[in-house]
Amino acid sequence: MEKVEPDWHKFLEKKYNPGDVIILNDDNFDDVVYNSPEVWIVVFSVDFCKFCKAFAPIYTEVSAKLLDKANFGYVDAIKNKKL
Repeated sequence: MEKVEPDWHKFLEKKYNPGDVIILNDDNFDDVVYNSPEVWIVVFSVDFCKFCKAFAPIYTEVSAKLLDKANFGYVDAIKNKKL
């Protein structure tokens, strides 16, 4: 799985660590989120949204603070229209 940096654009190695914001898509959403017994908070965003860009650092910070309570995901709403 991929971790997203606060600007939503820089992706790291495909590793899942608690507190990471996981990149979700049409192909992996059901396996990762829907079929998970864990709590997930998922943001659906687009690159050109000013609110989304302003919200990204807050979302990433909250994910780090709540790493033992919930998993955090990000979906590019333009690239993943089925979701």
